[in-house]
Amino acid sequence: MNARILALALILLFGFDATARAEDLKKPTKADALKHYEAGKGLFKAGRFQAAIVEYQTSAQLEQSPAASFSLGQSYRMLVQHVDQDPKEKREHLGLAVFHYERFLATTTNTPEYTALANQHVTWSRSELDAIRAAEPAISALPVVRNVVASPDMPIEAPRAEDQPRSAARWHDDRFGLALLGAGLVGIGASGLLFWSAASLRDEASHTATQSENEELRDRADRRSLTATIIGVGSGLVLVVAITKLAIVEDEPPRRAAMSPAHRTRTTSNVGLTVSPRGIALFGQF
Repeated sequence: MNARILALALILLFGFDATARAEDLKKPTKADALKHYEAGKGLFKAGRFQAAIVEYQTSAQLEQSPAASFSLGQSYRMLVQHVDQDPKEKREHLGLAVFHYERFLATTTNTPEYTALANQHVTWSRSELDAIRAAEPAISALPVVRNVVASPDMPIEAPRAEDQPRSAARWHDDRFGLALLGAGLVGIGASGLLFWSAASLRDEASHTATQSENEELRDRADRRSLTATIIGVGSGLVLVVAITKLAIVEDEPPRRAAMSPAHRTRTTSNVGLTVSPRGIALFGQF
């Protein structure tokens, strides 16, 4: 603390190296800009660097001048040298100091003393920036790797989302299977009605008075029986597919997408279909 007070006293005494002599630089010509510049200079000499920066910035916004640019560079550098700051603040203020010094160098003419001083401060500020960056801890860019313990029941690879257990499906969730089942049942029903109609025609033919009428009714009954048989066979096949599909869905246990060959199971169905003039019989083991 005593060292800081002594340093501040020396700065006040000798005028912050070239800052007091910044009066020799080209100042703002507008009254408002000059007013803020002079206010900033007074705050700077009082050691209130942050407040001085606000005044210098206001002056520069109203009118750019080499004096304001140089004074802003000096103020940011003094913040770093005489005010406790964390590395992030130091890095920011050093960068701003370099920016304003370089703006001064780009706009000033015939000021060799200030030009040399600004170049010196730019070099110092850049070296401080390099030191801060070098002191920052290196951020590891290595990817995070999970340790996966292999077992006989799983593939030797990292678990993936699709490998997670799936919930067992229920037969009533299989809309396609239910649609097939419905179509098969409707077809079987239609086939049964046609067989019943054919039987009625044959019964009617046996009570006819003439041979020609008897033959006509029997022909109609045969055609109706053939249609019923075709519809029944097709509907029976659809019904077999539907029942088999629903049975597989119902009996399938929770599984993983990636399974070893030893854990793969196969569902089989033994199905039989018998068609006779009396109707269709479906039997089997599902």
